Amino acid sequence: MKRSTVDWSKDAWSWRPGEGRWSMRRHGLPKAAVYARLDTRDHRPHERYDFWREAALYEIDADRRSDPSPFLAEGAGVIGPGGSIFTTRSHALAGGRRRGQSERDGGDDIAIGLVLSGKRRHEEGDERSLATAGQFFAFDARSESRLSWTAFEAVHLAMRRERAEAILGPQLPSSAALARWLGASPAGRILAAQMRALAGEIDNLHPDERSSLLQITLDLADLALRDVAGRTEDEDLDVAGSVFTAAMRLIDVNLANPAFDPDMLAGLLGCSRATLYRCFAEQDIAIAEAIRARRLVRARDMLLRAPRSVSIAEIAMRCGYLDPAHFSRLFRQEFGVSPTDARG
Repeated sequence: MKRSTVDWSKDAWSWRPGEGRWSMRRHGLPKAAVYARLDTRDHRPHERYDFWREAALYEIDADRRSDPSPFLAEGAGVIGPGGSIFTTRSHALAGGRRRGQSERDGGDDIAIGLVLSGKRRHEEGDERSLATAGQFFAFDARSESRLSWTAFEAVHLAMRRERAEAILGPQLPSSAALARWLGASPAGRILAAQMRALAGEIDNLHPDERSSLLQITLDLADLALRDVAGRTEDEDLDVAGSVFTAAMRLIDVNLANPAFDPDMLAGLLGCSRATLYRCFAEQDIAIAEAIRARRLVRARDMLLRAPRSVSIAEIAMRCGYLDPAHFSRLFRQEFGVSPTDARG
């Protein structure tokens, strides 16, 4: 049974694993978020490392491997127009990015990664850094660099360069400095918790959830970068706005769960209840009110779109309401009509 899979058509994205190394200049980005899982066990032992070099290690030129034992690696990722997130488990490897490579292949993303196990050594200019389990690492695709991994597990988030520059400015910090700052940042710890959780669930998510959670993670990365950018007090309001934006996206993803509440939301964001309540207070809305409003709007949209064979009780359940009568009362309070009348 093949363990590798991709979920997009040629119309969605021209590149597919196995068709040569991805290049921004040749293949561009997908039109919408797509999912891929790669596993070297689908290939003959002597082909596995070369497959991984071409299909997964597009940011670096991996060294030739002298170890005669079979190479094993697997990974899964969500790739979108605005960024991507990957989780990887691999045997040891090393490689580098050469001067001018960004101009040739068009790749200039900024990656923020989290080591789950193993060790990562990185050389960039005069800086040398080591990241171990639980620590951040960073990678600037425009910089000449050299890296090596022991056997490892990691998750990394790639964001468009212009997004990072809009927060940090055109002169980005070194990769080592950025990783250190993120590790010391409360917002960085929120981002780490989100990345760790997504790494564990990425294969279990519905396509719509993958797209939403990728965007949530990018929003949390914005939050963490603003935290380390040393913004003014006035600009810190934007940080709260980023938490609010990420929270609202998480609410949308979890509407069908009747147990979803402010405590669960704070846990998913990796922040305290007090922090979460402050962010919502600045938007002049209560968390429970926001959850209720989003559920009712989702229900109204489903009532208008769903075929008659889908009952109102089923629609209510899909929006987190197990009691149809309670749902009907809330719906009428919100929109002034019953669910039956809204359906027409």
